[in-house]
Amino acid sequence: MDVLKAVQEALEVSDAKATDRLDELGIDSIGRTEACMNLEDKFKVTISDDETNRFETVGDLVACVEARMK
Repeated sequence: MDVLKAVQEALEVSDAKATDRLDELGIDSIGRTEACMNLEDKFKVTISDDETNRFETVGDLVACVEARMK
């Protein structure tokens, strides 16, 4: 599955681009945590709470998931 598409689904923002800022999309810390939990389940990866709190863009989250999949 395309990681960007999965991130869009997890964030519930279907038209989000990699350069979009999470806060500008209305994604708060709870939304980030929920999205990361969904992505962890979907891709069988682990994303730490510290990392979750550092994500600024959709692309940051995509890059993290892709790095964990290797």
